[in-house]
Amino acid sequence: MTSLPAASVVARTDLAMSRSPAVAGDADFLEHLTQSPVMVPMVVQNDPAGLAKGLPGKNPVSDLDRNRSEEGGNNTRALCQPEVEECRLENETICKKRDDYLEWPEYFMAVAFLSAQRSKDPSSQVGACIVNPENKIVGIGYNGMPNGCSDDALPWGRTASDKLDTKYPYVCHAELNAIMNKNSADVKGCRMYVALFPCNECAKLIIQAGIKEVIFMSDKYHDKLEMVAARRLFDLTRITYRKFIPKRRQIVIDFDSINSGSQA
Repeated sequence: MTSLPAASVVARTDLAMSRSPAVAGDADFLEHLTQSPVMVPMVVQNDPAGLAKGLPGKNPVSDLDRNRSEEGGNNTRALCQPEVEECRLENETICKKRDDYLEWPEYFMAVAFLSAQRSKDPSSQVGACIVNPENKIVGIGYNGMPNGCSDDALPWGRTASDKLDTKYPYVCHAELNAIMNKNSADVKGCRMYVALFPCNECAKLIIQAGIKEVIFMSDKYHDKLEMVAARRLFDLTRITYRKFIPKRRQIVIDFDSINSGSQA
């Protein structure tokens, strides 16, 4: 029989005596403890130095530590590490940002094209979007008749025996409307995204407004006198202009998409 030091059992003496009132004397007491399957775990809990390792059978200390670990004890981190790693990887996958979002240039040109859908012109729908150096939209416009003029009272045709019977003397271009619709004190230092390269009249307005860059989608009227004059004006005033090269040919707006996919 293996005897335990008295120090390892003193802390539980009251409980041991309450369960074994017939034990009288230290020697008999210790012998009773070492033979009692109920009391051994209680004695071992107060044996931090591992003095009870000589007891026969499985080491109660290891069993107790395992139980405490499974119930959330000091070793919980080690036991749950694979599960924590799995959760971390799953969350990283879920929280990863989208790769197909619109970049700023596509976004601003798309706004110009979207605003063009407000135009009543049956032959040309043009939109313009003015953006400041902080990438904030400060003006949007599309081609249409002046405020207060009925869209049904003026002509929309491109050709007629009398030019007054065409749309050209009356329509306000998108660039003009975007500048007039500005929501800031001015548009100095801004850039303009526009579907068509500006004509000479719009070039004058752009220069006077202080816009420093023009990004256009189409230059299909490149050789017309109005566009030739516009480029000359831009060059003289050192306003840069460049063709927009989209990374995607189409941007689809699906109003039903907000009801699909995961919840926000």
